[in-house]
This record gives sequence, structure tokens and C-alpha cells, in this order.
Amino acid sequence: MHATDSAVNSMVKVAWAGGEFRADPLPRAHGPRLAEVLTVRISEGRLSAGDRLPTQADLMKEFGVSRNSIREAISHLQERGLVVTHHGIGTFVAGHVERLAPLRDADPDGDGACLCELQLGIESEAAAMAAARRSPESLQAMRTALHELEQAALLGTDTTAAEQRLHAEFGRACRSAHIRALLEQVVATLAPRWRLHLAGLRRAERLSHMQQLHARYARVVSAIGEQDGESARHAMRELLASRSPASTSNTPFPG
Repeated sequence: MHATDSAVNSMVKVAWAGGEFRADPLPRAHGPRLAEVLTVRISEGRLSAGDRLPTQADLMKEFGVSRNSIREAISHLQERGLVVTHHGIGTFVAGHVERLAPLRDADPDGDGACLCELQLGIESEAAAMAAARRSPESLQAMRTALHELEQAALLGTDTTAAEQRLHAEFGRACRSAHIRALLEQVVATLAPRWRLHLAGLRRAERLSHMQQLHARYARVVSAIGEQDGESARHAMRELLASRSPASTSNTPFPG
């Protein structure tokens, strides 16, 4: 292991909005973890579309990781379409993330709480609406995404992509383009926080957390399948309450 990588096992400092800092222990998977930290900064507007990312040397100094870890993190961001690299010039935040700017502005404290409240208010009712309006095709799409989440939970891999697909299907089942678009933007803004929270858990905690998540999503899908609007609303509220900042406050997490 590179000498600078060993330093990360103690702690690094992750920027908060407003210039405040808190110590944040970085797990052994330095590259993926750093990618999630940078993704949160991008989603919250601390790195805006067109901004150049700090140089590798600056990132190495800030996080105490090796150059290889920095390159791995950048590769993860490139795969997600969040950054573009111009050789000889630098790496820049991709332009499409600007569509999330209004939602970032609606979260003045930068801790995700306002967005979680927005999601709770909208998606709980959307679940009831989906129960009344869902088609056999939309229900099958939910079950397929739920199966993907179950497989990820069993393997202990990232469930965020499957979660995003589930929320997209909940919105689609409502048969309202406006509700679907709003939910997709809220979830896209919150997803980096979900992924970062997951990355900060120990394996046993992560597996338990994923299994609980799967059970909660399964209750939502089951209620929608049975066209039980009240149960769907209640199950969605339980699911989203478990995703609130307060429920994940024991995990190191940049605000």
C-alpha cells in the first residue's frame, strides 16, 4: 500500500457547506469513497457545472490518499457522467448537473433535511396515487427493480441505482409527468448521500441496513400491487423516515 494511503485510515477532513469542516474517517476503499465525497459536493453545488476539480496534488494533500486513489475516484465520476477530463487542461464538472440547481437552492442548510421533507410530503401521496393508477407493466417494472435491490443487498454491493429505479417507477405509476420529473430530481439530488452513507458502514452493518431497506421497499411495492392506497402511503412514509438525516446521523457524513 502506498505510504500516503495508510494515513487515510486515521481520518480526513471533508468540506461542509458554509466553509465548516468535520473529521470524516475514510474506509479502506479510498477511491470509491473519495468519489462519493466529490459526488456529494457536485450534487450540492459546492462544485458547479463547468468548475474545474482540484488538481491531483491538491486532492492528495486534502485527503491524504495516493495518486492512484485519486485516479480511481475520477474514473468513477467519469463513468457516472459527472465529470469530463480534457487532457493537459484538467477535469471539469459536467454541465447536465445544473438541472438540480433549484433543488440545491431549496436546501439552505446543506444537510438534505429540506429535500427529505419535500420527498416525504410528495412521495407518500404519490405512493397512494400509484396504488390507484398502476398498470400491470409498471408493477412488473417495480418488481424487477426490487429484485435488483434484493440481489445487491444479498451481495453487499451498492443498492443506490436500484433504489433510484424504484423511485422512478413509483413516479411513472402515478401517470403524472410532473410528479415523476420532480421525484427523479429529488432522488438524484439525495442519492449521492445515500451512497456515501452506505460506503461509511462496516460490512455487517451495511448488509443489515440493505436488508432492512429491501424489506421496506418490498412493503411499498406489495401495497401498490394490492392497490391499497393507505398501506402504500404508510409504507412509503416508513421507508422515507428511515432515509432522513437524523436516522443516519451516526454515520460519518459530509453535510
